[in-house]
Amino acid sequence: MKERAAPRTAIGESTRLELATLALEVRARRVQIYRNHLARSIRLASPLLIDACTSQELDEATWRVKPSRHWPQGPDGRIAVRGWSAVSRRDDRTRVSAVNRMTGERFEVLEKLVLRMGSNTAHMILSVGSLSIVTRLRGGILSLPRVLADAERADLVGATLDRAVEHPILVGRPYPIVEVPRPRSARMTLIRFEAAPVEWRVPWARPWEVPY
Repeated sequence: MKERAAPRTAIGESTRLELATLALEVRARRVQIYRNHLARSIRLASPLLIDACTSQELDEATWRVKPSRHWPQGPDGRIAVRGWSAVSRRDDRTRVSAVNRMTGERFEVLEKLVLRMGSNTAHMILSVGSLSIVTRLRGGILSLPRVLADAERADLVGATLDRAVEHPILVGRPYPIVEVPRPRSARMTLIRFEAAPVEWRVPWARPWEVPY
């Protein structure tokens, strides 16, 4: 026999408002704890992230980062700096020009930049059309939308990243390609590179600056 659900306890409007206020206070306190955590832990940033946006864009995005629902067990905090889901850049549809140097193809596409907070480093996920650059640890991975032959992959190892793709944040930068493994996909090649993080602090951990 199916058990009946227990009747819901009736509460007055005052109690309802107190509970709603408590929920807001808990949420605000949780954000503050998360920001304290970032102030203590984030000491570095990927140089590609620093070059991919202005310092003001990065600081504004950092202030908007919130802990995930299951933090600290859940995924890293992340927020769009610009692109379709960036709140402060909703009307900014920046097109960028990039060149696939393996094919010579030049294309103009909408670019999306996402800030991701790692364990001690601020990283980025940059999407340029079907191409993407994800920074992690002391480097990152460039996903090139093309399968490269063995000879092409061998030629890239030891070269700088702008040998594979011409993009404003890559041209002339000393980011060496360390590995181009055999493609597992019929449409994509992963290029692993090194890019040593640089010193960087979240805005509220800079005693020499006044938060805006």
